[in-house]
Amino acid sequence: MNAGGVSNTATVTAQVAGGTVSDISDDPTTSTPNDATITTLTSTPPSSSITLTKAASITDTNGDGSIGLGDTITYTFVATNTGYDALSSVSITDVLSDLAGNTLALSTLPTFISANLGSPQGSLKIGEQATYRATFVVNNQAINAGGVSNTATVTAQGTNGTVSDISDDPSTSTLNDPTITTTTTVTPQSSIEVTKTATITDNGNGTTGLGDTITFLITVENTGNTLLNGVVVNDTFSDLSGNTLTLTSGPFFVSANLGSGDGTLLAGETATYTATFVVNAQADNAGGVSNTASATAIDPSGMPVNDISDDGDDTDGNTTNDPTVLAFFQDPVDGDFEVFNGMSPGDDGINDYFKIAGIEKYPNNTVKIFNRWGVVVYETKGYGLGNRLFIGISEGRVTISKNQKLPAGTYFYVIEFEGENPGRERYTGYLYINRD
Repeated sequence: MNAGGVSNTATVTAQVAGGTVSDISDDPTTSTPNDATITTLTSTPPSSSITLTKAASITDTNGDGSIGLGDTITYTFVATNTGYDALSSVSITDVLSDLAGNTLALSTLPTFISANLGSPQGSLKIGEQATYRATFVVNNQAINAGGVSNTATVTAQGTNGTVSDISDDPSTSTLNDPTITTTTTVTPQSSIEVTKTATITDNGNGTTGLGDTITFLITVENTGNTLLNGVVVNDTFSDLSGNTLTLTSGPFFVSANLGSGDGTLLAGETATYTATFVVNAQADNAGGVSNTASATAIDPSGMPVNDISDDGDDTDGNTTNDPTVLAFFQDPVDGDFEVFNGMSPGDDGINDYFKIAGIEKYPNNTVKIFNRWGVVVYETKGYGLGNRLFIGISEGRVTISKNQKLPAGTYFYVIEFEGENPGRERYTGYLYINRD
């Protein structure tokens, strides 16, 4: 190489009858006899270069068929040694931002996967390619900006110094362009859902009632796709006769599963609140308590969003906005007396009315039935005598749709006795009307 090339001459000899013969080689590309074959070598000085491409693929993590919150973007980087010497100290840096230009953080940084000629991480032979990967889980910032932009830079050490390249997006013809991923445009929808459940801690006497502690767990979920602020939880608490009660504590904010503080809910986030009530004489005498929570919030357009709590039990026939009801156990002394808490008005003759077994033995009774809002829908004295039976028709003295069929759902009864009674002067509980 240093001499600029090589010269080659060959000689052939052979033995014949008359002696030895020989010849010196000719270069067939020239007309000169017995000339050497000359090969001139071009001297290429050592040079270093590297290129980087980056492509993005989407995993629809949440299965909603769109590129959005919670989905994973996987970036694949390919660094190629395009020079004439080996490279060392190969490294990749990555700049990720939303489409508004604000910085984002990768979920996992660029990680070496392999090199096609077997080099370890950080080294590249001439013509070798190394593959790296990084990921980003789409967050609310990226959603609000409409997508993400990613630019990576590769640097390496060659014979004559440091070489580098800014990544190209192989899906375009533009050099050194960022890899753009746009999120699916979704119409802003703001909604919220409140659920309240209750657990009872017995005070040690073995029955549910006076002195026991009821712990209410309230969850507020942002079921829309917008940020909600100003989240406030209110509570309406009463005994089963409809009289107001006061919670012993709360509701208090406990936590939010995506880390927001009290009063803020990200899209898909759920906040938990708690409250307690120590059963007092008023609640015990009424036979139980009814609790309804409501939540209000403000969406990005300034409009209010609200919901009334469900009790978390869709098997009771009520799937939306039903109060959390706890009826305390009231064991009558009279074994023949029994209140049945289900009825299915119809024409089949089965459970067509609100059955109170044995009540005819105590004619000085009053039966009242309330809807979940505390409105009397039925009231009579001497229940069980003659045709004085509740058959699912609104017959209250103050009612909106008198003599109309009441809808399926949960209602509450109060049974009171004057004089002789089956063990208590007052019984309360819930009644479910099924119209399937």
